[in-house]
Amino acid sequence: EFFGWVTLGLGPQCDQWGWFSLEELESVKLMHGLGIERDLYWTPRPFSEAVKEVRA
Repeated sequence: EFFGWVTLGLGPQCDQWGWFSLEELESVKLMHGLGIERDLYWTPRPFSEAVKEVRA
């Protein structure tokens, strides 16, 4: 299991911290059948900085 921030792109009122499994991540299908991928260029930083980029 993982614990993390999930954003659905529906606005900040729908974003949330929570638990999820690898199976749940793998089962997500986005437009055109795309799945969730990891960001190969991600660098650790405070959450407060990362969330600004998502909400920009």
